[in-house]
Amino acid sequence: MKDRPFQGPYGSAPYPLEGTLPAGDTDARVPGTPLTLEEFEAAQRLGRRLQARAMASALTGLLRTLAWPFTRLAAGYMRASREAAAIRQLNALNDHLLADLGIRRSEIPAAVAGLVRRPAAAPTLSRVRAAPVRVEPAAPGNDPEAKAAA
Repeated sequence: MKDRPFQGPYGSAPYPLEGTLPAGDTDARVPGTPLTLEEFEAAQRLGRRLQARAMASALTGLLRTLAWPFTRLAAGYMRASREAAAIRQLNALNDHLLADLGIRRSEIPAAVAGLVRRPAAAPTLSRVRAAPVRVEPAAPGNDPEAKAAA
């Protein structure tokens, strides 16, 4: 049997092992452990997967922490640009249309910021539903149009 050096995670150095394992001997124990070579390699693969997951989780958390101020800054910029556009649009209206909306020209910035409270609108005809009317045919002999024609 030919001996082959154990390939550890740091190249051909036998870290953490000392010595070599016989080639083809799958029942041989890894020196310094109660594990066979296959069990040891499986444990290494599992350890590497767990380590990769932990590193990915830590990196994701770090990136979220670093990105948080920039996302808040971007959200503030977007809100400010939407408010500026709304103010421009309301300033383009004439005073009569603004009065119909229930605000004065001096209240436009406060209205856009949501600081102006308008009284509740009274119900209009467009919001009131009429009760359905049920039309039944006249009973025979009680038709007023037939009586008038006769």
